Amino acid sequence: MALEIEIKARVEGIPNLEEKIKSLCLYKRDFKKEDTYYRISGEPDKISFRIRRQGNDTWITFKKKRWLGSAEVNEEREFLVSEEEAFRDFISLFKVSEVVKKIKEGSLYIYGDLNVEICTVKTLGRFLEVEKLLETASEAEVSRSIDEIKSFMAQVGITPDRFVEEYYVDLLLKGNL
Repeated sequence: MALEIEIKARVEGIPNLEEKIKSLCLYKRDFKKEDTYYRISGEPDKISFRIRRQGNDTWITFKKKRWLGSAEVNEEREFLVSEEEAFRDFISLFKVSEVVKKIKEGSLYIYGDLNVEICTVKTLGRFLEVEKLLETASEAEVSRSIDEIKSFMAQVGITPDRFVEEYYVDLLLKGNL
């Protein structure tokens, strides 16, 4: 199970942000991610998994989530499914309900071992997400990774008051525009 450490920030109105990112990072690709989040019956406060459609691929993801200050620290598992409709038919046999949909479009860049996404989440606005993936990590490694992400954010002009300490799903469920 991979460990995902991520900080996201609202970035509307930050001058030259994309130019700064382009000057520091390696451009990887543009993307569009269409996510549908599901809850398993009996887990009213937890999103249980998501189905992500990206290009011609469909990914299933589930996470053990926690916050460490302004950083998400998630144990994440993903797998590719070859037949999305068959998977949807399969989960319909269980007590699973759709919770919310999220559409995120943007560009992925690489800065050392950091993934840097500048993106727009439909109905929520423009964000910068910076994440580091680790196979396993001690709390000291997690803390160093958080510092590395914060350092990159500062380098491109993002101050901590712009950090978003909520999951996109929770913002979408609140109707936060």
